Amino acid sequence: MMQYLRRRANMAWFNAGLPSYSYVFNVITNGKPDYIGATHFEEVAFVFENTNGEGYTTNPFGDQPATYPALAEAMSKAWVNFVVGLDPNGESGLGVDGVDAWPVYNTTEGGGVGQTIVFDTNGSSVVWDTYRAEGINWMIENSLAVFGN
Repeated sequence: MMQYLRRRANMAWFNAGLPSYSYVFNVITNGKPDYIGATHFEEVAFVFENTNGEGYTTNPFGDQPATYPALAEAMSKAWVNFVVGLDPNGESGLGVDGVDAWPVYNTTEGGGVGQTIVFDTNGSSVVWDTYRAEGINWMIENSLAVFGN
């Protein structure tokens, strides 16, 4: 459901002429079993570069490799760049290993979907936003009939 909402919002903003940036957080934080995967809100410690885990019962960065705080630094910089200049790349660049720039979501280039950045401590990347495309497209096309207005 989260991917549907994210994709639908980015497509709507693009159609309205508003630039937007899409991301998927693919990091399993300390204290979470692998089978759960990356869940909602897990990226917040990274966005605020909270590498000491202040306010968390279990420090999300505890016993994790150096790639965790490095990704947190880059993500925090991107969020600050966006708040200051409406562009996460900023004047000095994005600073995420493996990614030159965070692209604006553009549905005219990818067969109806834009590109999204995948934040991952094993190597971030930019990919076409096609995750579960068939099911999510059905939801986008039928959401008003299913969920109402």
